[in-house]
Amino acid sequence: RKDARTGREWVLALPNELTSEQRADLADSFARALVERYGVAVDVAVHLPGNEGDERNHHAHIMTTTRKVERDAEGKLSFGDKSTIELSDKKRTSMGLGKGADEVTEVRHLWAGLANAALERAGQEARIDHRTN
Repeated sequence: RKDARTGREWVLALPNELTSEQRADLADSFARALVERYGVAVDVAVHLPGNEGDERNHHAHIMTTTRKVERDAEGKLSFGDKSTIELSDKKRTSMGLGKGADEVTEVRHLWAGLANAALERAGQEARIDHRTN
């Protein structure tokens, strides 16, 4: 279909205050949380800042499938139903779920919690707020 989506991308600003290993662990923790929450397959790519621009721009691209990944009777992976974040608001309402925009806000809150916990473990005072970019 012309309006089909093959994946969803989450772009994370990784705290400069963390080490490279801590940033990679943080991105992995977020990816695992998405797998647990939505049952999707996830690909994580952690990037260093580019040669031009802000040298603090550590970031990650998290790509997820739009459909749940399931094992069939023989143990092979296959795609199942759409993950709940991909459903229309009408379908989400019929399932007793909130609006998709609210779901994105919840995932941003999840990210803030994971990032702030990583900063605290690293002995850093900096914190992020899910309500801002």
